[in-house]
Amino acid sequence: MDDSIRKILEVFSQEGLRKYPRDVLDLALERETELTPHLLKILEDLLADPEAHAKGELSYGPIFAMQLLAHFQNHHAHETIVRVMSMPEEVLDPIFGDMITEDFSRILYQTCAERFEKIKGLVLNKAADAYVRGSGMKALVLGVQFGDLPRQEAMDFFADLFGGSEAEDSSDFWDQAASCVYDLYPEELMGIITDAYERGLISSGYIGLESFEEALSQEKDAFLEKERSYLEMRFQDDFHEYMSWWACFDDGMHYSPQNGENMLREERSTVQSRKKNAKRKKARRREAKRSRKKNRRG
Repeated sequence: MDDSIRKILEVFSQEGLRKYPRDVLDLALERETELTPHLLKILEDLLADPEAHAKGELSYGPIFAMQLLAHFQNHHAHETIVRVMSMPEEVLDPIFGDMITEDFSRILYQTCAERFEKIKGLVLNKAADAYVRGSGMKALVLGVQFGDLPRQEAMDFFADLFGGSEAEDSSDFWDQAASCVYDLYPEELMGIITDAYERGLISSGYIGLESFEEALSQEKDAFLEKERSYLEMRFQDDFHEYMSWWACFDDGMHYSPQNGENMLREERSTVQSRKKNAKRKKARRREAKRSRKKNRRG
């Protein structure tokens, strides 16, 4: 291993990293061929011992590895990435946080090489986290919008989802599925969507039936083009733009061990708070849906 690769990996494994390592990442971008096996090993190590990563100090190695492999559009990494994303929420959330909803769909799409079967398998994996499954659904939308997946194939897949028992009635899975149907112009699935609202699967607070009706009031090609333009903004030529929303990388902040410790504590507190709020929301939605079912039976 040469000194450049060693330097990159040392930074990637650093615990409590707070300053964005722009120079190191620039070096990583220049050394794609030599670095790629090491990026894959970072993810394989995570799969081999996920508890150690989830419970230890925050290391950005898996994040950098996944983002770089996606930027390189490395289709050999796709299966490993899907396996990582299939791990339980309690493992994924401390490591990847909001990246699950912000970046996973793009990463799946960028590495799939126009083959969507493993993404469909992730969506159908009932053991996977609901938001990860939602990211898989959004990756299918990306495939349609950018011409790699026939729209009808995707719509048939979503129709089958609503026709089955892929998740509990109270799961956010259904909201995300409905949102993806909306993104693809819902005309032929409106009967299924309306029925899903009547069954209490879709939360109007997430996406209302009126949004679907408003979409159908627009010309189909114009609607899809508008959605495509919006999705294109998620793809950057400059790799650093993918990491710009990570608030913990604040180059203007003076770093000290005490300061870093406080930031880490605050970050973990925020994660825990988000989890508690999500659980409370799910509980309220579950109770509301039970109530609606009782009223319908009555």
